[in-house]
Amino acid sequence: MIRSCSHKIAHIFTLTLNTEVMQEIKIGLAEDHQKYRDVLKMILAFTPDLELVVVAANGQELIEKMKTTDVDVIILDNNMPVLNGMDTLKILKQDYPFVKTIVMSSNNEYEIVRKYAQLGANSYLLKNTDYKVLVATIKSVHAFGISPSDMFHEQKIA
Repeated sequence: MIRSCSHKIAHIFTLTLNTEVMQEIKIGLAEDHQKYRDVLKMILAFTPDLELVVVAANGQELIEKMKTTDVDVIILDNNMPVLNGMDTLKILKQDYPFVKTIVMSSNNEYEIVRKYAQLGANSYLLKNTDYKVLVATIKSVHAFGISPSDMFHEQKIA
C-alpha cells in the first residue's frame, strides 16, 4: 500500500500558489464514469483560476478534442474504455509534450503508479483525494510541473 497525500504538504503548496497572481488554468478531463465526471466538473466550476475546457469519456475522445482546444493540465483516468490512461499518456507526451498530466485512479498499486511516473505523468492521485488536495495539485503541477503528492514523488525517484 502506498501512502495517501499529505494534507500538510498540500497546504504549503496552496499557500505558496495563493500568493502569486495566477492566470486561468485550462483543464482537460478524461473520465469514463459520468457521476465522477460530474463531481469533478462541479469542483472545477467553483474553483477560481480553473477553467474546464475539454471533457471526454475516454482517451481517444480527449485526444480528438485537444486538436482544436488549448489545454494546460489534464486530469486523466487510469481505467477507461477505447483508449486507457497509459496509452493516452503515451500519445499526450508525444503530441503535446508541454501539457501537464494528473492521473486519477482508485488503484494505488506500486507498479501502476511507478509506470505512470516512468511515462512522464506529473502527478498520481487517488479518486478519494480531498478536493482541496486536488486543486492544490492542479495549481502545483501547472506552476512547477510537480505534485505535492508523496506517493507519486517517491515513484519518480525510485
